[in-house]
Amino acid sequence: MAKIGWAKGTCSRCNRTYFLPRPAFPIVCDCWLICPLCGLTMVPYTPPKLFPPVYWPKPKPEGTSTLRDKTEKPTINTLAYCESCDYYSEQPPVEVNLS
Repeated sequence: MAKIGWAKGTCSRCNRTYFLPRPAFPIVCDCWLICPLCGLTMVPYTPPKLFPPVYWPKPKPEGTSTLRDKTEKPTINTLAYCESCDYYSEQPPVEVNLS
């Protein structure tokens, strides 16, 4: 039986609520592209076409990194980049299930 009406879902990271007409499929919240330092929209990061040890920093010992340390250089997990404050984000997109 087909469902009619509106589907509702809430992002688990930013608590934004989405409403879409049914049938609705899961969507991706855009909160993963908001910079936590300056609040501007980041751009998807594309690594240079070099051999990884050339441009990726060596991992730091456990417990020594801070938020500012993680933003200094890109790593293999970097997904987005803020052009205004040079923040490299490793935060993955969040899929919102609508029901």
